[in-house]
Amino acid sequence: MITGHHCAIRTADPDDARALSALYNGVAPKAAYLNRRREILLPTVDDLRESLSRKDRNASPLYVVEDLEGRIRGLCALSAGGTDIGYGEIFFLFLDEEDLSGPLAREALAYLCREGLREKRLNKVVAQSLETEPGYRHALVDMGFESNGVQREVLHTQGRYFDLETLTLHANAFRDPFAGSVGVQGE
Repeated sequence: MITGHHCAIRTADPDDARALSALYNGVAPKAAYLNRRREILLPTVDDLRESLSRKDRNASPLYVVEDLEGRIRGLCALSAGGTDIGYGEIFFLFLDEEDLSGPLAREALAYLCREGLREKRLNKVVAQSLETEPGYRHALVDMGFESNGVQREVLHTQGRYFDLETLTLHANAFRDPFAGSVGVQGE
């Protein structure tokens, strides 16, 4: 378990499925809901429990982000295909848009960037944000991510089209605002 000043980050397990299903409320579309074909994927509690039960050694671990009172606030991961590819992709899903503008989500985002850019020695990390996620985009920009551009009308849902922005943080541009705030505890 990784503990910080604002959150605790731990590996997700099947017992978290019910609480994590609240993150997939589907009210406003989020980039984390999209699969590779840019279709919305909203897993059920059983789907989540099953995927968290699998022990795929090649899959990136999913991390639960809890507030300091132990309530699950988010789910995140860093998918890195290997050092030969040189980059990783961030999966970031939080319960409330307000969490994204506060230190809790930012500390989790810094952890993912640190894991990819410092520990795995990737050249860059990439994140995607829909126009419905202004807090997430702002957190990415504050962390040093730069826009690579916007794909127009990528997703059609709720009677309209949505744009998807891709942002990148290069290793030499990463300044860790939470470098001294985390500690590792045995699980």
